[in-house]
Amino acid sequence: SSGINAEYGEQIYADNQQHITACIVYAMRQYCYGVGEWGLLEEDGAWEVVRETADFWVSRVQWREEEGVFVIDNVMDPDEYHARVNNSAFTNSAARINLEFAIEAAGKLDKTPDPRWISVVDKIKIPFDEQLRYHPEFDGYTQGT
Repeated sequence: SSGINAEYGEQIYADNQQHITACIVYAMRQYCYGVGEWGLLEEDGAWEVVRETADFWVSRVQWREEEGVFVIDNVMDPDEYHARVNNSAFTNSAARINLEFAIEAAGKLDKTPDPRWISVVDKIKIPFDEQLRYHPEFDGYTQGT
């Protein structure tokens, strides 16, 4: 078995698993926090990865006026059983962490954070079900699926 869900085909994974973009920066963040050293970001294009991924998320979000939030639609969750979902709790949280880290790293490196990062970061929707008091996997998620 290839491990590929035949229902979707291979290309859908490449097109929709955008959370991986933020996961790379999350690993860099964990290194900086764990080691207590930010010098990694000054080496071999690491800052450029942080900056460009933050720019990607700013370009990827869309403003949803009726909710007053930025949304990220049409992604595949890490569980790979749900394709083309809107507002994956994991993806949106990872994007937010990516932007938070880019802002923090810019300060550590005496760089100016992009004002777009600041305007978006705290307004990315993280789905939450008030009645059941939990974060559903994505908009429209049914428990147990």
